[in-house]
Amino acid sequence: MSVENEWFEKDFYEVLGVPFDASDKDITKAYRVLAKKYHPDANKDDKSAHEKFKEATSAYEVLGDKEKRQEYDQVRFMMEQNFQGGAGPGFGFNPNVQFSQASEGQMSDLNDMLSGLFSRMRKPSSGSGDPNMDPFAQAGHEQSAQSAKRASFDLETQVTVSFYQALEGTTVPIVFSDGASQQKEIKIKVPAGVNDGQRIKVSGRGKPTGQGKNGDLYVTVKVTEHPWFGRKGRTLLVKVPISFAESVVGTNVKIPTLDSPVTLKVPPNTTDGTTLRVKGKGCVVGDQKGDLLVTFNVVMPEEVSPEEEKIYQELIKIQSKNPRAKFGLEK
Repeated sequence: MSVENEWFEKDFYEVLGVPFDASDKDITKAYRVLAKKYHPDANKDDKSAHEKFKEATSAYEVLGDKEKRQEYDQVRFMMEQNFQGGAGPGFGFNPNVQFSQASEGQMSDLNDMLSGLFSRMRKPSSGSGDPNMDPFAQAGHEQSAQSAKRASFDLETQVTVSFYQALEGTTVPIVFSDGASQQKEIKIKVPAGVNDGQRIKVSGRGKPTGQGKNGDLYVTVKVTEHPWFGRKGRTLLVKVPISFAESVVGTNVKIPTLDSPVTLKVPPNTTDGTTLRVKGKGCVVGDQKGDLLVTFNVVMPEEVSPEEEKIYQELIKIQSKNPRAKFGLEK
């Protein structure tokens, strides 16, 4: 059992706005609503929204995992019994209990109770483990060992998808070795908006554990590069070259997007690396649309025509400022 300090202070059910007996489906639905509402991309300057997004994510990481949820419920139940004198096992816990206000003596009693729980949860020892180890440390040690054991039955592979497949989501076949010199082929769903390097977990597709349950398969997604677009989440990125003359006097240029091009004004005296934002012209993931970031690259001419050279010579003669004036020298 893994016990986090946050478990003592946070009512994750209250954070997600669901009852204690909520189904897994209801918990996931509640989290998605909050994640969409408080996502940092939609609340860039709202720090309170960022904190609520973090709280909802932390709550879902526990309640969305069956094993963690069971552990969390056990810990909270015992705390309620110790602090408020609840009923017998199975009664549940009171969501209004202020666990953060527990006294030092109460926390000591709770430690004793948790120690007893850990002892009951352990399988009969065959001489392994340190009997003098702190119960919390012992439980964490056993949890790490169990995790490592489970991981030894997991498999790793990767799949490559195109820029647009990653953006829109797709279903692709993958071929992998099952660890017994046999090749297997399955189809996996790649979610819309997946990022390069992101891992997808396919439960039960790993090596047989010998206990009626297989390990898991982890698929790393590789996203091929687009000829000119880049992407960070829902934000679309593009680098647009402009000439030296365009950078000086400014102009209007056509900018590519994922659908039809848009016209963007290049301000006068635009320097290399200047970035402008085009609202709503980024990537669409689900029902949320991102922005387009346009970075201008000033391109110096590799060669000039006789007409251009003549114009540049005239510009040198009539330019209003001496770029070397700080040296006290004439043009």
